[in-house]
Amino acid sequence: MKFKILNPRIVKADLEDMEWEEDYNDPDRQRRAIFLGTVMSLTPSGKFYTPFANSNVEYCGKCPGEGESEDGDCYDCECPPATEFSETEPEGCKSLQHCEVCRDADWQSRLEAEADELGLSVESGEDPCDILLVEYRDTPAPDEDDPMGEDTRRT
Repeated sequence: MKFKILNPRIVKADLEDMEWEEDYNDPDRQRRAIFLGTVMSLTPSGKFYTPFANSNVEYCGKCPGEGESEDGDCYDCECPPATEFSETEPEGCKSLQHCEVCRDADWQSRLEAEADELGLSVESGEDPCDILLVEYRDTPAPDEDDPMGEDTRRT
């Protein structure tokens, strides 16, 4: 079984401590966000790259760098990917043989799935290397007791 990236209890507790802000893209929506870290500190490769400029990443030769090959997933190993802290792999594990693009794609898809289970989205910040968990809600209607429309409820 693959390791979990997010700890739901900690994520929810951190979000509860955040104030809701107006969403800069939609005034009828509010958002609150948690900074997880940077691409360089969180992804297996530790590299920031784009599809059109990717000469700094290694491909495994088994796939075209998209995580799929003719004989299945490139990253179908159940072991956690190697990190800068563990350059060895468990007996029989092939994770180090997979390309950096596939390991990063696997990590990103698992992060997005775990965030989705919590009702959150994964986004980048003002710096495209930043990774954020974001929660959205509709802007609450002004409370009759609060004519200024300040939201004093915590949800």
